[in-house]
Amino acid sequence: MHRVSHWLEARTGLITWFRELANAPVAGGPRWRYAWGSVLVVLFITQLVTGLAMAGTYSPGRLSSWESTFYIQHQLHWGWLVRGIHHYAAQAMVVALALQVLQIVWDRWYLAPRELSFWATIAGGLCILGLSHTGYQLPGDQRAHAATSIFLNIMSSAPVAGPYLQELVQGSSRYGNLTLSRLYVLHVGLLPLAYLAVLCLQSLLWRAEARRNRPDEVPLNATRFWPGQALRNGIFSLLAVVAVIGLTLTQPAELGAPMNPAEAFSAARPEWYFLFLFRFLKFEFVQQLGGLVFGAIYLPTLIGLVILIMPWTGRSRWGHKANVAFLLLLFAGVGYLTVTTLREDALNVDHQLALHHSEQLAQRTVDLASQTGIPASGAVSLLVNDPLTQGPRLFQKNCAACHHHEAVAASHAAHPPQISAADLSQFGSREWMKAILIDYATVLAPLKNHSDATVSARFLEGDMASWSSDNRDLLLAPENATSLAALLEFMAQQSGRKDLGTIDEKLALQGREVFATGKLASGSLSSACIDCHAMHVRGEDKPLAENSVTGAPTLTGYGGGAWLTQFLKAPGSDDYFGAKNAMPAFDKLPPRELEMLVQWMTGDYWLPAR
Repeated sequence: MHRVSHWLEARTGLITWFRELANAPVAGGPRWRYAWGSVLVVLFITQLVTGLAMAGTYSPGRLSSWESTFYIQHQLHWGWLVRGIHHYAAQAMVVALALQVLQIVWDRWYLAPRELSFWATIAGGLCILGLSHTGYQLPGDQRAHAATSIFLNIMSSAPVAGPYLQELVQGSSRYGNLTLSRLYVLHVGLLPLAYLAVLCLQSLLWRAEARRNRPDEVPLNATRFWPGQALRNGIFSLLAVVAVIGLTLTQPAELGAPMNPAEAFSAARPEWYFLFLFRFLKFEFVQQLGGLVFGAIYLPTLIGLVILIMPWTGRSRWGHKANVAFLLLLFAGVGYLTVTTLREDALNVDHQLALHHSEQLAQRTVDLASQTGIPASGAVSLLVNDPLTQGPRLFQKNCAACHHHEAVAASHAAHPPQISAADLSQFGSREWMKAILIDYATVLAPLKNHSDATVSARFLEGDMASWSSDNRDLLLAPENATSLAALLEFMAQQSGRKDLGTIDEKLALQGREVFATGKLASGSLSSACIDCHAMHVRGEDKPLAENSVTGAPTLTGYGGGAWLTQFLKAPGSDDYFGAKNAMPAFDKLPPRELEMLVQWMTGDYWLPAR
């Protein structure tokens, strides 16, 4: 061992270098607060190791960033752990950086002859923020896309060079594959190299400082780095890594829904360490002073200059106190604005709804990708072609002005529209059909809000309303409970909907008889269903009833996908409401959109087993 160390020392001087660092004086003796520099180094090494582990799997690009991140997070063995550690270590570095800068200024380590070391720390801090921010944009999810757009927007607002810098980072005039590739190069190449250069410079400066003292002498009120301070640094660094692993195990790193520039992302927020800037830019006085260019360019630059000249302004006692006060006020302001933003977001119903919707989309994408795999068109196409995802959006766009549906109610909870047609939350279900039979007037009650009073009268005072009122008590009589259940089971059977569960075929057969004859276990309906409605029973050659009363919709497949599709295309046809119709036709709706709307309303979509 001695021969190996001698050989190494003769060729590199490494042993002497370590000995000099170990003997470096620590002013005032060992302190826990001196450990932040070592914590940063350990976290950076953690970042390098986990980053290299993911680099062979991650692929930047609009159709590969989210997809490769999904593979790492959900399919690669231990990938979630590696990504989680990488994710939380990046955020821990931001915290450690802030505390290290505060410690350096507090303990006067920024004064001569340590100015270069202080400026190197500031330069390293910029690298850390750059690493964290570029890393936040790489997963290719909606949050990353929103953050990138904000980042590029801020960059473009810089005077003179702003637009050129934006295009340089963006790779073209628009956000695209080159944008992600260049951010990736910054994240894994240029910024880590820059930070490594900063660490090397700090090591050289530290060694130079150690050499200013004789090895056998320790300045008054100082101790050697080894072992007291080294032990504290080691313990603090270990605790930081343990905290990062603990966060990963308890709260795995998130992956939002894949980016979709065609859809607005109203839950967009920067990472937590830039929330203060997000909130600051919303102040009215900031807008009056120049908005983005003042709040995100001029003022941060001015603050940076104040920090850079601290080695000169802090030479006097009062100058040092002013520097400490400035830094404390700055951090307090950042903390206040960050907490304010978090509190406002927590109380903002619209933001919470958008956040919840975003989480639902993210989980849905993961479920679909796990079930069907990711198509060549990218993961976003899974959501674009998913009835469960697109159905509420299409309903909101085309139907919500008249109809209520509990799945979209939350989106306009603050300002609910006055509906003028039936609540379709349970359309086609047994509960819906029962309500139509026994309480038709209540189901159609929103028609009272219709602008044309004759429309509401046609339905609320029509034949079906009278039939429902006349037969309600008979259908609800205890002795006819089975007859009513049988009729509903027959209707559910005829709809062909899989989401209505297993059909009781024997009960449905009884219901067919009730439908055709109107005879119940006790008594008979004022008229049978076939007296007004057409019905062609599934699997039978001849229709059960062909001729229907005008305005009484055919009940063949009622509530099912085929029935609803044809109804939406032509609700005023003779097969449906005929002359009584008041609903607009959706025959101009793109076929795929109509198909997904119908699939959503009839429960025809895949759901994972929970």
